[in-house]
Amino acid sequence: MPVPSTISGNFPLRSSKVFPPFFDQVQLISKRDNLIEKFKEAQSIKESSDTRRRQLADCLQKHLTATEFLDYRQLLKTKCQLKIVRHTLEDRASLSEEQIKILVAIIEKNTSARYC
Repeated sequence: MPVPSTISGNFPLRSSKVFPPFFDQVQLISKRDNLIEKFKEAQSIKESSDTRRRQLADCLQKHLTATEFLDYRQLLKTKCQLKIVRHTLEDRASLSEEQIKILVAIIEKNTSARYC
């Protein structure tokens, strides 16, 4: 899988809209190189995981009936979908908590301003 162009360096290094002016080119190149390294590591982990998944599926297919194997695959699919839903709900809950904190701070500020 190729490195995305946004990571490979096809972006302006001195754009004040992207980075604050105190970042210099050396820091940006270092960050880019770090991201490229992390991306390649993630690719390697995914390939390894896919290989293990295929090996496990082959082994299970030999030892389970066709119906049991289909049930197993459906279980994995459902489990992945539930993890995605859980992560989404956790993100929404976290965002809601932040919004509540901001609203409480605004309300407290407004009520204290009235009494001053």
